[in-house]
Amino acid sequence: MASWAGNLLRMSDGRLAYLDFGMMGDIGLPIRRGLIRATLHLVNREYTALADDFVMLGLLPPDSNKEEIVPALT
Repeated sequence: MASWAGNLLRMSDGRLAYLDFGMMGDIGLPIRRGLIRATLHLVNREYTALADDFVMLGLLPPDSNKEEIVPALT
């Protein structure tokens, strides 16, 4: 655990709390929106749209045969 000012919090009673968020990074807006769409398509069982989301997110190649992929997603 590496301590630095960004992961120490002074609590109201004076104690220090150590915050560790693990490995973190920034996710750009297009990918965030793609993940949101993929989540909604999964919840709504819209598997063809989910396969399209996976292509947009780079999880599947653009020339993927969706007729073979969609049954695996159901």
